[in-house]
Amino acid sequence: MVERLKQILDSRFRISTQLYLAVGGAVVLTLAASLVGWFSFDRVGTAQSRVNEGSVPELAAAFGVAQYSGVLVAAAPNLTAATTPERFDEVVREIDSAYASFEEQLATLEAQEDTDQQRVARIRSDSDTLISNIKELRSETSGVFDLRTRLEGLQEELTQVRFDLDDLLAPAIDDQLFFLFTGIRSVDEPASARDDYFTESELARYRRLSELQGDVNIATELLANAFTLSDASLVEPLRERFEAARNRIERNLGTLVGTDFHTEASPTFDRLFALGVGEESVFGLFERDLRIQARQ
Repeated sequence: MVERLKQILDSRFRISTQLYLAVGGAVVLTLAASLVGWFSFDRVGTAQSRVNEGSVPELAAAFGVAQYSGVLVAAAPNLTAATTPERFDEVVREIDSAYASFEEQLATLEAQEDTDQQRVARIRSDSDTLISNIKELRSETSGVFDLRTRLEGLQEELTQVRFDLDDLLAPAIDDQLFFLFTGIRSVDEPASARDDYFTESELARYRRLSELQGDVNIATELLANAFTLSDASLVEPLRERFEAARNRIERNLGTLVGTDFHTEASPTFDRLFALGVGEESVFGLFERDLRIQARQ
């Protein structure tokens, strides 16, 4: 036994034994390094998965929420700056697209377990308020285009009514003045006696026609001035002055009941009154338009 131990101890100095030990040590070190590397890569992979599955989506969602919320915040000036229905529709489509993307990113944030849910809840509350304001603004702005289209129609009607009343009043005034001086009502009729044409009633008729012309000019100018206003509070004074002119017109027109002029002119005067009275009048529509602009 002693001899065997001596042989073993002596063999450690042999080259073959040293080679075996060296190779064995290298193998052991390789295995140890492999195990260390495997554990390290496993931990790195776990951390990377946690980043990929948690932090990166959360960061991307947060960036998306910030990006699309900026688009939504800019929606108000973009809506009010739209000058045509086509541009308005384009802005609305952009808002709808941004809102859908915003909701998607916010839902991603809400689904993350590590996200500060209180902060996300505040974002949700603020976004709901923002969207509500945008919807209200969109509704008002879309109504503005309809109002302006109707106002353009009323402006054209005002121009036509003014021409029609001028065509009615100018000849009537000229004919009445000619009758006062000559007693001739028509070229087909003989002249009347002076006592028949140069009378108080005929003078009053001429005065009524002249006053009608003056009040028509006032009423149409008041309606035209409404299109130049920039403040809704200035509409009411114009409306009151128009109503005063209308009352004078109705009073003078009432004295001409039964005449050809009254029969022919009454429908045109009714068109003039409709332009300035009521919620759908020039004053009513323009006041609504200005109030909407003031809120925007």
